[in-house]
Amino acid sequence: MAIIKSFDELNRQVIELAKKQTCPGSAIIISDDDHNLKSIQQLTEDRVLRSLFIGAGDSADDNNSFIKAADIINALSRTLGMANDKQIDLIVLDENYLTDFLKMAQNKSSGFITSDRILSHAAVFEHEVYHKTFMLCDAFVNSHPDLIDKVKIIKNAVGLSKILGVELPKAAILAAVEKVHQGMAVTIEAERLKSMNIEGEIDGCLIDGPLSMDCAMIKKVAEDKGVASEVAGDPDILIAPDINVANAIYHAITKIGQAKMGSLIIGGSVPVALLHSNNIKENAINSLMLGSYYSLISNN
Repeated sequence: MAIIKSFDELNRQVIELAKKQTCPGSAIIISDDDHNLKSIQQLTEDRVLRSLFIGAGDSADDNNSFIKAADIINALSRTLGMANDKQIDLIVLDENYLTDFLKMAQNKSSGFITSDRILSHAAVFEHEVYHKTFMLCDAFVNSHPDLIDKVKIIKNAVGLSKILGVELPKAAILAAVEKVHQGMAVTIEAERLKSMNIEGEIDGCLIDGPLSMDCAMIKKVAEDKGVASEVAGDPDILIAPDINVANAIYHAITKIGQAKMGSLIIGGSVPVALLHSNNIKENAINSLMLGSYYSLISNN
């Protein structure tokens, strides 16, 4: 499988794969944002997705693409049921409904996740100052992941990275410093995650940490600091200590750095393309394409 090096390439691949399908993949849309709905409409017209809108109201069209629900909770419940029954390939979710969605989806009784999995957020970025696409976890789902949670988050991220064609993803465990300090729990966790990788408990990837953000992303900085690492300067995955750090990095890269971005929640029955209320159209489409590609590759 070829490595996806840009969102333009990802979008071309999705359209080519979609053309080979007997019918487009099905996506449940939970959104009332007109800006995001226009992005969804474009993919529907390109036959990348067969969109099914679900929500309260009486709207419907000639293709019966609207499923009426009593309220958002009922809509989410029906959506999760359709995902578990393999009636849909993708959920498209407005950020406004994220809290309600997570409350329901993370309940083991929902059947959306198995007992050995965890839902996690992965933001995939493309920026001119970095030589390839890279991923950040977890800016929206897990607020204070412990060691076991981080193992599961890494496994989710590695799975997505491999779908994007990276044979041996490199994961940097972020911290403020590059050495283990007993007073900084995240550095101890980073060292443990690295050891688990070396010992084969976390396989299919190469992990290093603790690494500061500048060491992780810039090889020369790591060299100047005397940090010898195969990951430094070349990570495919960044694992933040908690949601506060991850969310700050996410907004710095997208809003200040103006990076191209796609946003997914992974680890469940189907991927969830997360659409942010202030998305530029291009990033909304990137999220939809990323979710579609995940489904197309996973189902083949």
